[in-house]
Amino acid sequence: MKFFHLSDLHIGLKLLGRDLMEDQVYLLGRIAEAARREQPDAVVIAGDIYDKAVPSAEAVSAFDGFMAALSLALGMADEIQARSAAINLDIMFIDEGFGSLDERARDQAVRVLQRMAGGSKLIGIISHVTELKQEIDDQLVVSRDERGSHVQWRNI
Repeated sequence: MKFFHLSDLHIGLKLLGRDLMEDQVYLLGRIAEAARREQPDAVVIAGDIYDKAVPSAEAVSAFDGFMAALSLALGMADEIQARSAAINLDIMFIDEGFGSLDERARDQAVRVLQRMAGGSKLIGIISHVTELKQEIDDQLVVSRDERGSHVQWRNI
């Protein structure tokens, strides 16, 4: 089995008064690219993700963007199946991360997911991003009111 192990990322770290965020975002992007290229069987993220107990919005956004990029990199089911006939990925769920993407990156992510969803594959996206909701044809909408939670299928 091939593993990627990340430890003690400390996103948001300032070292001797120097903000390392730009460098950290760059490195997280290279990790996502390596995951796309190498297709590990698992990614283990251990230790401190953020530098502070209550991270900055910028640090949270950076990690959310990384998780979205990593999810897309690892979610390339057709590429994975082409490399190993023993692996069959017909269902994938992605939970958030889209809110931290800019419009171009979000559009690219949606195109990749729509290509993957063709045929017999099911791609589930859990999101509150309005622009993303407008691009998804079939939606299972969860809402909550004083009586509890409710679900409804919508076909746009």
